[in-house]
Amino acid sequence: MPARPIAAAIVLAAVLAAPQAAPLAALQAAPPAGAQSVPTVDAAARWQSVATETDVARHAAADAVLGYWFADTYGRLSAEERRIVGAVYADAPRAFTPDELVGTWLCRTIKLGGISGTMIAYPYFRCRIEADAAAEGAVLFFIKETGSQRSSGRIWPGMRRAPARPAGRGHRRPAASEMVYLGAGHYGREGVPRPYRARGATGSDERNQIGRVTMRGARALIELPQPRRESVFNILELRRP
Repeated sequence: MPARPIAAAIVLAAVLAAPQAAPLAALQAAPPAGAQSVPTVDAAARWQSVATETDVARHAAADAVLGYWFADTYGRLSAEERRIVGAVYADAPRAFTPDELVGTWLCRTIKLGGISGTMIAYPYFRCRIEADAAAEGAVLFFIKETGSQRSSGRIWPGMRRAPARPAGRGHRRPAASEMVYLGAGHYGREGVPRPYRARGATGSDERNQIGRVTMRGARALIELPQPRRESVFNILELRRP
């Protein structure tokens, strides 16, 4: 990884903020009130005891990797590619509850860098997220159900990001909620999803995926830093049918 993550992060913030500044209300959104049907847990970082050391490192590097891609590649994108990336990041991350993720989604993969040189946006396929009480600590299960390249895995409570800067005298913008996806990729022709190879498990972890799950407006994103093949950063963009 080139040693300029700070500069890259500054470029990323400038690129995203300049064309479409997110309204303050989007950053100040509070989680919806009401009872939750999704199980809850107290240990927000429990996923770190399940993830491999490699995946914990990939998760920690997400901002630097994405920022470097913007700094290095954004200027070479076509107008249509800029429109796609701009739409994905148009809304600021907001607070959300796991219940908001449950249900059927249309999802597409956007691959940044790697063999494409710039980016590739694939068509939308069918995805589903449901409540999951099978694994201690995980609260949701995600599966990409159609398409030649598929993914599935559990979504865990994550950490809340620190506020970026004050929003008015004596107040700070509330942090945006974030969850963590631990899953694995498989091909449609294989028929059966692959399990995530947890820390200490035997077998290859070549198919492992780790991602951060956020909500931006009505869209959900699963951002997958440093995938093993083809690209440097993948985005699973989810929107309701």
